[in-house]
Amino acid sequence: MNKKLLLTLSAVLLFPSLSNALTFNPSTIISDYDMQNCNSMSLEDIQSFLDSKGYLGQMMFDSYFGESSTTANIIYKYANQFKISPKYIITTLQKEQGLIEKSLEQIDQKDLDWAMGFGVCDSCSKDDPAIQKFKGLDNQIYNAARRNRDYYNEPNKIKIKVGKEYTIDNVKITPANQATVNLYTYTPHLKGNQNFFDIWNKYFTKFYPDGTLLAEKGKPGIWIIQDGLKRPFMNQAAFFTRYNSKNIIYTFASDLEKYSIGKPIKFSNFSLFRTKENGNIYMLDNETLRKITSMKIFKNIGFNTAEISNVSLNDIGDYDIGEDISEKTIYPTGAILQDQATKQLWYVKNGEKHLIATKEILNIKYKGKAIIKSTSEELSQFTEGLEDKLQDGTLITSLKGGSIFIISNGERREIQTKELFNDLGFKQENVLKISDDAIVVHPLGFPLEKGF
Repeated sequence: MNKKLLLTLSAVLLFPSLSNALTFNPSTIISDYDMQNCNSMSLEDIQSFLDSKGYLGQMMFDSYFGESSTTANIIYKYANQFKISPKYIITTLQKEQGLIEKSLEQIDQKDLDWAMGFGVCDSCSKDDPAIQKFKGLDNQIYNAARRNRDYYNEPNKIKIKVGKEYTIDNVKITPANQATVNLYTYTPHLKGNQNFFDIWNKYFTKFYPDGTLLAEKGKPGIWIIQDGLKRPFMNQAAFFTRYNSKNIIYTFASDLEKYSIGKPIKFSNFSLFRTKENGNIYMLDNETLRKITSMKIFKNIGFNTAEISNVSLNDIGDYDIGEDISEKTIYPTGAILQDQATKQLWYVKNGEKHLIATKEILNIKYKGKAIIKSTSEELSQFTEGLEDKLQDGTLITSLKGGSIFIISNGERREIQTKELFNDLGFKQENVLKISDDAIVVHPLGFPLEKGF
């Protein structure tokens, strides 16, 4: 493949928008999916969350029909009845009265009576006889959840409409979705909705492990999470020479915006560059540029001069300079060697060998790559490194079933619940069933946890 900086139309279509980290966008506060995802938390999740924050989870309340229920049960019941996210209810309870984080001593009866702020305007008296029918925590959550479902069912009855411009608190906004319309209809000012946004993202933003591939639904751009940053792939070749598109997780802008932008991934791995300033030829080896010291070595590796891109030092100046590729460098692009005596398989690169412990790892990671016959004597010249591991972002489980893990920084991290697996956008068809021998190659890391 010719790699002349890879600026084709198809590559341009892959470019992501390099926006900055998470900020409040008054026209898109949360997505419709987030607002309506009533399955985003189980009853146990809600109870655990409330218990982790304050006292509200320990309290019991009577319903309109005289039944007594925990706060978690009330949230779960009305979230599912009206198909509104329990996360919305929890965020609103904190936004309106701060109830989620209050201790027993800090909670007073008026906080509970008007828990969701439903039926009370900023200048209204909570003693107004006309609004007493909305009083009580169960009543407040019921009415707030039902009202949001009504907004979805009959959007034409709402003054604010998706896609139309409005001025709120002297700021022009154009709601991009119904969830944002609902929030402004419920709380018709910017400050309250920015507060909602801040609480929502404090409590419920998703945290993806290093090695996760992300893309925003309906938008161009693929990112990889590394060292807590999102790194954009700037063209198709940069992506496809490193990763498989089936492992991309499609998510929402709010999940991406919380990450600051890392260094873009501009070129395909093993790209070749000749610098205009000094005529040196470099090979890109992941994050480093390695000078090829002679054309003889260049040809011995199997490269073709047609693959070289002529660039200035400024074009490639954000890469570190690695070790030169010289006569002493063996397998600079990596190779699979098999010891004919022991039948062991090794991944060899730059003087190091890494045992490929099972055929599964070989077939998953190096499918189609040629195996070079070798000897114990030849392999003995290489320094032995850690066992070869599956690529970060790979989902695995045992042949016997059980826990699902994601590989991150070479470790296996357990995804502890089905709800978390679904919430993060993982796909069951991407989970690879492998032997325990292949699993234990990856040390056990900390389990994945929800944003809270």
